Amino acid sequence: MISKENSNSAKQTLLKRNIKSTVVILSVFFSFFVNGQIYHHHLYVRQKNDTGMKEIKMVNDDEIVGLWQYRKDASLAFELYRKINSASEHDVKYMVDDDRMHTVLSASSRSGFKIFKKESEERVKRLYVNDSPIKDVTKIDDNIWLNQVRKITDSTSLLENKNIKNLLDEPLELTTVHHLNKDGKIEKSYHYSKGKLLGVSKPPDEDHPVTEIIKSDGSGMGVIMEYEDGLLIRNSTGEVENFYGYNKDRKKVLHTTYKNGKLVFETRRQYQDEQLMTQEFSNFEKNRKIIYTFTYNEKGKYQTMTKTDGKKVTVYHFHYTYW
Repeated sequence: MISKENSNSAKQTLLKRNIKSTVVILSVFFSFFVNGQIYHHHLYVRQKNDTGMKEIKMVNDDEIVGLWQYRKDASLAFELYRKINSASEHDVKYMVDDDRMHTVLSASSRSGFKIFKKESEERVKRLYVNDSPIKDVTKIDDNIWLNQVRKITDSTSLLENKNIKNLLDEPLELTTVHHLNKDGKIEKSYHYSKGKLLGVSKPPDEDHPVTEIIKSDGSGMGVIMEYEDGLLIRNSTGEVENFYGYNKDRKKVLHTTYKNGKLVFETRRQYQDEQLMTQEFSNFEKNRKIIYTFTYNEKGKYQTMTKTDGKKVTVYHFHYTYW
């Protein structure tokens, strides 16, 4: 939960550390396989705060498995997310905005400790990603960091964690610089690692719907993204390909993941009047299917979520506090 005294200290302290190569960062985001659900197949239930919410609790059998705390300006300050996609899942985030810098501190059972920073100017955005070294990213869903993060349940314990303190004490290094046009859209992006330019990328357009990061020698970096009507429909790192489908409201309703041409993961979503009603995840490698269904309250916010995993059925309830 948000610690009032640590809120100010966070704003004064948040700046610093070393980064992984952009190749590794993009690979984690777009492709790497895991024993459970790959990134973007995970269920994520963060809600838009358009009704003056102060706090949301997601509860199962009197145990808090989800906690979202908002500031009066509706910005998200703290998030706890655990035991939803898997029994050993535990993710915590603390977010703060200071002048032109947006900072996120996170501790995750999957990926360890990370500090993300975004610095915004009129025509330039700079991104920094300071994180703990991941020895084997193919095991990112094994929750190997669980013992180190499971006791972090509020902003105080996150800010006082020695791993986060170490990241904050190290100098910032750049990962990406976006150059924007007068409308605020990206014209060109430069990607860095340890002060060295890795490559350059441009956003897609009608004539060039497929884009990738190009190295200084003119060759591609290996991460390819294909767009249609402004929506990502495919990304590929060679061995792994992800495909996406959308409904008429441009909401993602299908995500399939292939490894060496073989379908291994699939997520399907069904919407009704813009509300997510069902999300179904299939792991074809393990012949496993998980189905999530939702009900909503009178304000259009989640009321219950039911998770069906084989014969096991778990019901989660949402509780709201308002400013």
